[in-house]
Amino acid sequence: SAAVAEYAYEVCTEDFIAKLSRITKSAAQITVTRAELHIWMFEQTKRKVYLDRARTILIDHQINRVRNEIDDNRIYVDAGRLSEWVNDDLVAELNALFGSLQKNIQAGKVDATQLISLIARCYSTFCQNQVFGMASYLGRRIRHGTFKGHLYYSSVSALESRPEFEILMEDPGFAAKWPVWKKHFESSIDQIIKERLHVESSTKKNGFLRIGIEGPDKYEIALGCAKNIIQEYLETNSTATAASVFIDYCWRLAEVDLRAFNVWLKNQKSTLLNLPRLEELKGSVRSCHRGAISSFHREIVSGVQEKLNGMSSWFKRPPSVSPKASLSLLFRAVVAEVTESFPGFQPAIDDSGDEIELFGGAYHVIYDSFYVAVFNAAKHGKSGGQVTRSFYLEDDQLGFRVVICEIASELKDSDSDAEVAERLRVAPHEVEGIENAQVFEGRSGIRKLYQLQLSDERFSIRHIKVEDRKVSLAFAYELR
Repeated sequence: SAAVAEYAYEVCTEDFIAKLSRITKSAAQITVTRAELHIWMFEQTKRKVYLDRARTILIDHQINRVRNEIDDNRIYVDAGRLSEWVNDDLVAELNALFGSLQKNIQAGKVDATQLISLIARCYSTFCQNQVFGMASYLGRRIRHGTFKGHLYYSSVSALESRPEFEILMEDPGFAAKWPVWKKHFESSIDQIIKERLHVESSTKKNGFLRIGIEGPDKYEIALGCAKNIIQEYLETNSTATAASVFIDYCWRLAEVDLRAFNVWLKNQKSTLLNLPRLEELKGSVRSCHRGAISSFHREIVSGVQEKLNGMSSWFKRPPSVSPKASLSLLFRAVVAEVTESFPGFQPAIDDSGDEIELFGGAYHVIYDSFYVAVFNAAKHGKSGGQVTRSFYLEDDQLGFRVVICEIASELKDSDSDAEVAERLRVAPHEVEGIENAQVFEGRSGIRKLYQLQLSDERFSIRHIKVEDRKVSLAFAYELR
């Protein structure tokens, strides 16, 4: 039955296939299985659209393979620096608290609620700190292009560039309705970025990550943290493990909001798709184009659904707090990611240089620095121009190894060296607001590099210069 076959095909999305644990044994097999279903539908119907779907999904799979190799986690907190903060700011108070309650501790009668205020302070820093907390990585990773690039540009641009939909772009009815739908789709995404992708604060009341621990779910977790710390102290008479316990429970607290946001995001499908206007779009074309518009309609709906399902992995606790990757692999992954925002960005990349492997904090800082440099090259540089990169190691005056990264891209033909240099310049009076560079969007990503330099003594900008119709950006990170 053709009807049953088509129904089975529509049901077996990647999300559904992922639940078939007896059939699909790995994440890669899920993608391959869905691609094979697209190919099977092409063989049954001879409609090229299904072959294109298979090709698209397999290309995405290759990009994801690069990302998976580098253990790319969208949500991240620098555990090393948070641990330093806990040991500097909280452990002394914790020792004082236990010292004043020594008799009760020996009797095993400590009231756990006395630790709750310390746990609340730690969780607030875990979320809000703009140097090593989640707020910093939300700004550097997700709001700075990635969220919109993945959900909007890669969906809309990919559809508009498909040869079988060229006839729709020339249809008068479609040409009138399509920009209206796109504008609503884009503004809905912008609204999520502006209002929801933040830590809750007085100015971002709808931020999805809430720093309060008063709710029943979070209070139970905080109480468990307090009891764990007390038990450790009773057994060891020490607070040496307190930092790791605090961090572990901060992630547990955050997971309450991460799970809730994932559910909320998936439920935005109907709002994002604006189904009434999508139906209007479907009915606006000439009768001879009904087959193409039906296929176009299905592609939009399934594409947005797949994007939302995939993005749920961004808002989960990272499996590793100390990922590692080579610089060249890291750079390739960043280029693949930026291409989602700018599909026409296909640079000729000079891939020379020795392999240098990074891990932990250096990995994350350099990943984010690469993103700023490559995103700016894609947005402001010459279309199809060459992007060169150079990575090497040197020793500083203290004997530490320092990794140097230099990335250069070509200027647009319409830009002059002087104009671009002025756009990249950060004036002295602007430095005062640099510490908030990860929070506010819509300004040059170069300010994010200055904020990294201000907050991390190991990171430094070597130069940002415009010469011979090229922008060159070099930065260094000390590997202690």
